[in-house]
Amino acid sequence: MICCFARDETVFTHNGLGVLDPHIIRPVVYEELNGLFTFEFEYPIQAKHGNHLVPEIIIRCPVPNLPDQLFRISERNKATGGRMQIIAHHIFYDLAKNLVEDTFVVNKTGSGALAQILGATQFSHKFTATSNNLNANNARMVRLNPVEIMLDAGLDNGYLSRWGGEMVRNNFTFTMNIARGSNNGVQIRDKKNLTGYKSNLDYSTIVTRVMPQGLPILPSRTRKSPTPLSKTQKSRTWTRQKLTRGHSLRTE
Repeated sequence: MICCFARDETVFTHNGLGVLDPHIIRPVVYEELNGLFTFEFEYPIQAKHGNHLVPEIIIRCPVPNLPDQLFRISERNKATGGRMQIIAHHIFYDLAKNLVEDTFVVNKTGSGALAQILGATQFSHKFTATSNNLNANNARMVRLNPVEIMLDAGLDNGYLSRWGGEMVRNNFTFTMNIARGSNNGVQIRDKKNLTGYKSNLDYSTIVTRVMPQGLPILPSRTRKSPTPLSKTQKSRTWTRQKLTRGHSLRTE
């Protein structure tokens, strides 16, 4: 069942403010590895629990391969036709409202680092975390929220950069193991179990001719790529430099 709860509810073994199943439309859960985990659906404005579905309300719903998960409403959009669209983020993202002012993780494994990060937040919370990563590493985090520390792959002193891993979120508990799931030998093949795929070709960055910058002693103003257009070329930046009589060019 899909149920809604008050924003400050702490016990989720009952049906809360009510069951949404009789009127809910197109409920879909999206999860990206080490990325967003959201629940989206539509609901009639005039239906029984329509007045309950406002930002901050908690939704409990079934999720594949996990127990029922909690999501907190972040957006409610009304549209013509008497329906509203609801977008809710996993309860894990409550940590984004917290702050790690300054903590220095020194020579700790994945589990040790997670415990220190969660213990260094400005406000107390219910979240716990584990990891099977036994590699020790160091990182200093200053004025960052726990979500960006753990999931921002571009953060040099973040968890993914220093320890790595793949996150599994289970309400107020999450794991950051070296790899999520297990290799069971399953293969996806064309004409066997592949039902379709989508492919995108992007030629917007192809470069077949460049204009170097330097002293005006080149025999021609441009240089053409020796590789045919069918083979994608990466864009190159030519450094401004004083050219020799051999007209040599240096790339960077």
